[in-house]
Amino acid sequence: MSIKPLQGLIVVALEQAVAAPYCTSKLADAGARVIKIERPEGDFARGYDTAVHGESSYFVWINRGKESIALDLRLDGGGDRLALRLDSEPRRDRFDIGLDLVAPANGLVPALTGLRQPIEAHISGNGGWKRWAGTGTLDLSGQAAARLRLAVEDGEFQLGGTLKPADFLKGRFQRLSAPRIIVSGRGRVEGRAIEGQLRVSSESVRAAASGGYDLATAQYRKLRLGVDLLRPAALLDNLRGRDIRLLWTLDGPAARADYAYRLTATELRFDQTGFQRVRAEGRGKLSPWPMKVPLRLTARSISGVGDEAGAILASRPRGRLIAPQLMEAAYSRLLDRMLVQGWQLPRKRVRVSKPMLLLTLLRCSLLR
Repeated sequence: MSIKPLQGLIVVALEQAVAAPYCTSKLADAGARVIKIERPEGDFARGYDTAVHGESSYFVWINRGKESIALDLRLDGGGDRLALRLDSEPRRDRFDIGLDLVAPANGLVPALTGLRQPIEAHISGNGGWKRWAGTGTLDLSGQAAARLRLAVEDGEFQLGGTLKPADFLKGRFQRLSAPRIIVSGRGRVEGRAIEGQLRVSSESVRAAASGGYDLATAQYRKLRLGVDLLRPAALLDNLRGRDIRLLWTLDGPAARADYAYRLTATELRFDQTGFQRVRAEGRGKLSPWPMKVPLRLTARSISGVGDEAGAILASRPRGRLIAPQLMEAAYSRLLDRMLVQGWQLPRKRVRVSKPMLLLTLLRCSLLR
């Protein structure tokens, strides 16, 4: 028995009617194992006629030699439920889709995502390959987590809506995202390159990104990120300020891209110490960690340290006290947390977060 050219090849076909089933029938004739996936009610071509022992002659002719299955997916013994509906005809410019996911807290999807709470997600939309519009929703534990509008028009993808992750976060991430995040964006995909703009904002922070990334070459294309911190206390309890803005750019191969950053603020205040007209900036090239990041840091004036201390700081050799000040600030924070926790056994390990250490370094650098 001769070996057919496509023997050993497995083809999974989401198809119906005549055109696509006819194409995959030729693959089956050439030896491929073709698995035809039908909706629960079956391919509507089954009802064209009853000429072949009660079956449609069209269906029997173009689906010969195939395996056929209908999916009504249910996981975890009746837990997770996933339903996908797709009606796609490129030649007629038709593209309708629907996805419904319902999963209990102990289901497979929550376990895979690490959320460990009930998930309900829905995506629906209709239109064509040139113009399409739809919606996406996500509920966690019965609470709205995302409400998004999705669209495609003449090759441009559009996104808009709201996210509400604050109910499921803690600490600074909860404060920064509360009460909701507004999302808007648009972009294009050409080959494996993505290019566009994205904006996200909450009551505490506002961010905008533009530029692109080429997945084929792993290369940034003039990627630019701007962040405005509208409520500094949402990031750190003891941080206050005005007009705090970070600008970051990346361009070139991902592993060694050129970068530049600039942090500016009209005023920054940590506890009782304040800095006016702050500017921190640098530029370089990405490299493996540990990576040296150039820093040029200036402030017009410092308040809250007293006149005599201010004069000493202004006249001392440049940078002489940064190391002891940084050690004193870090260990003071550790001691404060230990005092709050108490000394009774068993005691938990006390840590100072990396963002707090970076801001402590910024503060000590400004006091050079």
